Amino acid sequence: MTLCEITIDYLRILMIKMNALLNNLKNTRYLIILLLLVPIHSYGQVVFEIGYFINNTGQRTDCLIKNIDWANNPTDFKYKLAEDEEPKTATIDSVKEFGIINNSKFKRFKVKIDQSNDNIGSLSEDKEPIFMEETLFLKTIIEGNASLYVAGKQKRYFYNVNNSEVTQLIYKKYIKYDNIVGTNNTFKSQLWKDLKCSEITIKDIENTNYKLGDLIKFFEEYNTCIVSDFINYELKKERDIFNLSIKLGIRLSSLSIENSLSNLHVDFESNMKPTIGLEAEFIFPFNKNKWAFFIEPTYQSYKAKDTHPVYSFEANYSSLELPIGIKYSLFLNDRSKFFLIGSIVIVDIPFNSYVDGLDVNTVNNANLGFGYNYNDKYSVEFRYGSSREILNRYMMYSSDYHSFSFIFGYNLF
Repeated sequence: MTLCEITIDYLRILMIKMNALLNNLKNTRYLIILLLLVPIHSYGQVVFEIGYFINNTGQRTDCLIKNIDWANNPTDFKYKLAEDEEPKTATIDSVKEFGIINNSKFKRFKVKIDQSNDNIGSLSEDKEPIFMEETLFLKTIIEGNASLYVAGKQKRYFYNVNNSEVTQLIYKKYIKYDNIVGTNNTFKSQLWKDLKCSEITIKDIENTNYKLGDLIKFFEEYNTCIVSDFINYELKKERDIFNLSIKLGIRLSSLSIENSLSNLHVDFESNMKPTIGLEAEFIFPFNKNKWAFFIEPTYQSYKAKDTHPVYSFEANYSSLELPIGIKYSLFLNDRSKFFLIGSIVIVDIPFNSYVDGLDVNTVNNANLGFGYNYNDKYSVEFRYGSSREILNRYMMYSSDYHSFSFIFGYNLF
């Protein structure tokens, strides 16, 4: 027996045992608990990164800060003065600036920020912003003679020039008298008035939208024009936001069917078939790249017979699945991480599939899994597919198709 044959037999035994374990789980919540317990040790290994903070008296403290890649403006943060110390909490009341070296910076300002609702269904008829004074940690985007900051989920952008008062760049959507959505683009006149330079034209202003990329470009051009040194903090933390991976695996599947009229019950034997898929992963730009959305078209197949002296049944089921889901990563270090996934198969397209002459027609089902990724290039994953009805067209029949997969992944780019 070759090494390859021994390896395949070992995987077959392992997967059969895991399938038996999964069949004994009476409720999916037990599986979820199991998945959460596997990487729980890694959760405690959050790395505090080198940073600093400046208190109200101007004293700078170099420390380690827990970087959670704040999606919104924080009001506090965790820090340690030494690696082996218990973390402490610093708040916006006592700190006027803090940052992660080569990553991000937050500065405290008392600003007037627009409270208008940006949701299309909740737009007001008032063109003018609704200002309220707040004390916020603004995230620094560009720092130079002209600096750019951002606040909140609704992405309110602020600026100042020559350390002047920090002011919001005004942009607001509103409902006009004829129920058309209007736009208050006052930020363009603010840029034209306060950031004038010989190389910046009115066309440059007109082509600048109230978007992070456009505003970064404009502030970089202005600081370059006036020969001012500046720091682009977004450039410092540039990251991948999209991955495309090929997924090759082995799926152990089982199927049972019942007929409510004849009291027929057939348990087909479990079998193991190869699968192949292509995963497109979109990483959310917050919380340290821990959350991602993915879509993964996958080809799978199952074939089995159940023969008795009186009857014989045959199942032949192959399809293209389209699961979409969420992935949560737990980083061990810069090169390795555990991950948890949850997905729903929203589309399942059978090919020449039948069970005892009945056409296959499926219903959505869920997948749960966990895995390990090395160097953002290679991954190994265990995945459980919950019960799937594949004879949905026939009222007198019910079926239970479920699976357990062992998957290798390779990131193409």
